[in-house]
Amino acid sequence: MERPEETVTLVVVTADKGLCGAFNANVLREAGALLRGKRWPKVELVLVGRRGIDFFRRRSHPILATYPELMNVVTPGAASELAHALARRYAKRETDAVYLLFNHFRSVIRQEVTLERLLPVERADVAPGERPAGYIFEPSPQALLSQILPRHVQFQILRALLDSQAAEQAARMTAMDAASRNAADMIESLTLTYNRARQAAITKELIEIVSGAQALAER
Repeated sequence: MERPEETVTLVVVTADKGLCGAFNANVLREAGALLRGKRWPKVELVLVGRRGIDFFRRRSHPILATYPELMNVVTPGAASELAHALARRYAKRETDAVYLLFNHFRSVIRQEVTLERLLPVERADVAPGERPAGYIFEPSPQALLSQILPRHVQFQILRALLDSQAAEQAARMTAMDAASRNAADMIESLTLTYNRARQAAITKELIEIVSGAQALAER
């Protein structure tokens, strides 16, 4: 059931390591913009990944929980643990909504910072004329929802974590490829500079030898 979003839990997903371009910086910049924008009266942070933890530890914003090792190996068990913790806070009305902020993998060269609402689950908009006919559920709809909704939350978190992990590796590949190309360009430039300096030194030595020989010959 939706309620006014007075207290919101924001799950910020970053990487544990660097060397992946602006991957972490983009997420942290968006998180900072959300906090400064006062979109919600109160925001509690759940930080997944060492980069986000290190970033917000140096700031005064309240941190609800941290998961520094979760992105090393993303497993259904780890996603289930995080999902249960978030669902429990929402069920106890300790938070009014849960949002996920992570990098969505679009392609190897494109990762998109995405903000998704995890809880409450959004209902699909169905026009009155499009409502399906009545169905008989066995077991009851309440029993089905009590089993399906926790699984839904768990798999949404698992999907976001795996999505972020794929985006991280793609960003790292792109960053390392750019670094390799820049290093090759720098080596080529330095080699050219070295050859020019070496040629100038050789030319100077030859001029000095020739000049000395001419001076001796003119005596």
